[in-house]
Amino acid sequence: MTYIFSHIHKTAGTTFHTSYLGAAFQPESYLLLTGTSAQRWAEFERLKALDEKEREKLFVIGGHDADLLRPSFPRAKYITLIRNPVARVISLYLHGLYHEGGRHPVGNYLRQHNLSLADFAEADIHAVVSGLTNPGSPIKRTVSVHNAQAEQLLGIPSAAIALLSRSELLRRINERFYLVGLSEELARFLFHLHVHACFPLMLFTNLLVRKETASFVPDPAVISRIQQVTELDKLVYELVQQQFDEIISTTWDSHDRAEFDKYQRELLRFQSLNAGNDNASARYVSARNMGRKIKLLTSCENPIACACEGIEHEATQIAVRTSAAPWTCAALLNL
Repeated sequence: MTYIFSHIHKTAGTTFHTSYLGAAFQPESYLLLTGTSAQRWAEFERLKALDEKEREKLFVIGGHDADLLRPSFPRAKYITLIRNPVARVISLYLHGLYHEGGRHPVGNYLRQHNLSLADFAEADIHAVVSGLTNPGSPIKRTVSVHNAQAEQLLGIPSAAIALLSRSELLRRINERFYLVGLSEELARFLFHLHVHACFPLMLFTNLLVRKETASFVPDPAVISRIQQVTELDKLVYELVQQQFDEIISTTWDSHDRAEFDKYQRELLRFQSLNAGNDNASARYVSARNMGRKIKLLTSCENPIACACEGIEHEATQIAVRTSAAPWTCAALLNL
């Protein structure tokens, strides 16, 4: 089984696919779609050309515009994160304005035209600039602040989304995605994938967090306007938030909840101790799973199919969380 992480801009995706995935998996078992738009398109074409056997070796693929892989990976399970729409717009604005070295094209455009947050949101500057720098690329919509999260989750334009009922919206999201989590609850998203899809638990640091965010206080009138241009994002965010809570409440047992609390405390402690160190990571071993006797299957029908019961590694004897859900290859995990 291949999981494809569709990275929506400024939703903690960089932390997930760079900080977490890079530490959790061996290089041959995951692939990141990074770099310029042209570089990503070249990678898309390479992935599309892979035969079925080669595709099955990839446990995770992640990056911007990964949704475009759906025709080539129809059996993959798609996952993503979404964020409070107002917070996302502010984050996109500050990211462009204060990007390292001041080289971000959005930041350059904002400074050249002396544009405020209100201007940025009203005129959808990020999408405008992306359209200028990536002519002919669909990336323009994926970085929009005007309901781009809703459009990426549902795969249809805003005008069509506005016609759907709440139940129809959820049905379509669930048809397209195996799991949609919240940026604000990245740890819960990862723990759920650990419990139900055998993703290893890792300790890691958050990436691309702008220090300017802490002191940036937008005018209430600007917030109100942002809410107006992100109405569909807000609706979808609330639906996903409610469903995510329901998934956790119905699929986690008391042991899972207790173990998650321990994991979250340790993760926050690790991030505090390693603040400023983007390369810091460590494997988190669940106390509940230590000592569990696990057998590594040496012959599998699928090259990445090892029982999703875990691993007894020769050196570390670290066990991955037992799950009845999808198969993963124990040998590919970075143990």
